[in-house]
Amino acid sequence: MRTVPKVLTALTLAAGITGTLLHCNRAEPDAGPGAADSGTEERAGYRGRESCRECHEKEYNLFLGSDHDMAMDTATAETVLGNFNDVTFTHLGVTSRFYTSDGKYYVYTEGPNGEMDDFEISYVFAIRPLQQYLVAFPGGRYQC
Repeated sequence: MRTVPKVLTALTLAAGITGTLLHCNRAEPDAGPGAADSGTEERAGYRGRESCRECHEKEYNLFLGSDHDMAMDTATAETVLGNFNDVTFTHLGVTSRFYTSDGKYYVYTEGPNGEMDDFEISYVFAIRPLQQYLVAFPGGRYQC
């Protein structure tokens, strides 16, 4: 094969690949600031499991009560499995107390600043082989 056909073949392949990449990588045109809003757009977000039920009845029913269903939930009398009847637990010299007040679950324990404080249990995490409790902290953080 002569040099000219090799160069033409390489250029043709390069042009084809470049054209394909440019075509596939086209971004949607941006309407820009001040564009009219149709009012029909919705924000993406969690809609709750009930929104799946109509189209996925069988899967929905299989999911209910499964380990995945019970993996994380708000802390309620139905979801908290631990003993919160004013019990204490000592670990590494820190004695923590688990209790309820006004239907909410709390732990009195050492906080991130090293001081003892009361923390409301926001969520339960898992059901077996053990259950953990998540506490809300500033900045949207949760800690077990």
